[in-house]
Amino acid sequence: MRVALRRLRSAAQGFSVAIDLPKRAGDRAVGQVAQILGNLRDLDVMDGALCNRYGANLPESEQPLLQSVRDELLSQRKKALNQVTKTLKRREWPPLKLALSTWLDRPKFRPAADWPAAIVVPDLLLPPVCHWLMHPGWLVRCEDRAISDLSLLEWAVVHDLRKMAKRVRYQMALFTEFYGSDYGRSLADMGKVQTVLGDLQDMTVLETFLARVLGLHWAEEAPVWAQLLEQQRDRTWQDWQRLQQQFDEPREREHLRHIINQPRRD
Repeated sequence: MRVALRRLRSAAQGFSVAIDLPKRAGDRAVGQVAQILGNLRDLDVMDGALCNRYGANLPESEQPLLQSVRDELLSQRKKALNQVTKTLKRREWPPLKLALSTWLDRPKFRPAADWPAAIVVPDLLLPPVCHWLMHPGWLVRCEDRAISDLSLLEWAVVHDLRKMAKRVRYQMALFTEFYGSDYGRSLADMGKVQTVLGDLQDMTVLETFLARVLGLHWAEEAPVWAQLLEQQRDRTWQDWQRLQQQFDEPREREHLRHIINQPRRD
């Protein structure tokens, strides 16, 4: 449901020039429900990492620390689940669902909806794609620094690039019928960017959570855990560097723009 709402939000933004949604079904309303569901998802992802990725690999001396982190996480999950239940049964979701259902029964469109899709698809896709390609997150590099030396601002910029990649990929996925296999490969490459940056974000969230639960110097008490987290982050950052190099190539960017500019007319 969370993913479906993200896709709905991207579709509404991408087609905003052509569709007239009621306020109760607008971007803010959809975003609120998606965020509440996302909070629960983030806790589940974190707990999965604690159990599957770290739990079996930590020494006996660090297992109590792991359990204390899981106890706090599960306590927060109960609150998040309660919030989701209220949202779906009584709060934000019922009026949003009603507004969407009402619009589907009697949809309202703007004048731009009269344009043939095959003609305007490039005009819809090129602005967000080019904006994504110009995002400052592409320029965040470690160079001679360790990954841990990246500032909070730099991590925030990289995280924002991931969110934009997700939105743009969802918008591009709406128009696959107008393109061929090259378009599909470009869509898959954007998915790789989203996945790699998502993994980095999940590790950042986990490390922040560990510092809050165990203290700023938690790595001194759990050196094996800290090393495992650092090794995984290094590997993922290497994957990200390869994607940066790929999209740094002028030919790659030119090829992506060329593909989008050549939809099928049949």
